Amino acid sequence: MNQILKIMKTQNIIKQITLLLFAFLSVTIVSAQDEIVPRDTTEVNFQQPGSATIYFYRPKKFYGSQSDIRIKSDPVENIPKIKNGKYYILQTSSVGVMSFTYIFGYLIIPDPLTITIEDGETYYLKSSIELKGLFLTEVDENKAREEIAKLKEIKQKKKNRK
Repeated sequence: MNQILKIMKTQNIIKQITLLLFAFLSVTIVSAQDEIVPRDTTEVNFQQPGSATIYFYRPKKFYGSQSDIRIKSDPVENIPKIKNGKYYILQTSSVGVMSFTYIFGYLIIPDPLTITIEDGETYYLKSSIELKGLFLTEVDENKAREEIAKLKEIKQKKKNRK
């Protein structure tokens, strides 16, 4: 019973945060955007042997646009925050079962997305914030490439180590 109450409180907190974000964002003035010109999505795949490619992306939407999404993986990979209208390409040498946990602020979505990573394959994982909830889903290549063509790539910054 306590777990049900905790889940209900968490859902209420999410709803309140969502309403506050929506109220705040609806008051702000949205500047006009330049026309988005899809880029050529026939990229050359520079995949290394013994690795797989995973695209993490988040389509540009007004709802939840100010929120950053974090994704943690098991086995651990360094995945940056996925911001609104951005995508990130992860080259991983991990093959086999991988789990991805979706983190929104301090809320951890309890059911991780689990997929089996195969050598030489490419996977597309879409992150979205909607009125119905927070979602991390695997998407087919054609739909994903069409959506990714409108986004900007997140470049991982290299840390200087001495």
